[in-house]
Amino acid sequence: MKIFVDEHIPAITVRTLAFMGHEIRDIRGTPDEGVQNDALWEMVQREKRLLIRESLSYLVFGDGDAIERMANLIFHPDYKLEQFGQANVQELVGWCSEEYPVINGRTTKILRFFGFDVQQLS
Repeated sequence: MKIFVDEHIPAITVRTLAFMGHEIRDIRGTPDEGVQNDALWEMVQREKRLLIRESLSYLVFGDGDAIERMANLIFHPDYKLEQFGQANVQELVGWCSEEYPVINGRTTKILRFFGFDVQQLS
């Protein structure tokens, strides 16, 4: 996925998204840093990228229960990101959290194979 981030997204989130295989355009530290929202949106549209801002910061660093934040990002229209699905949400939390493991469909199947009762959000 082609993702556009600005200075509002923590660097660890940017590195994690890149590690997950996404193509990141980060304007932090460039002449474009701090541009007005209209100019930012024009860049995003011109480059056909997904703009990630508050939703990912909320997911990784927000207050409250991480499971609730994950569910909000997957299901709640105020937080949901198009083309950033359940597996992406769960993996990002796992990579950025010491409390939760990286989990996706493959790890769930492996854990179940070894007898663990693992449930994914649905």
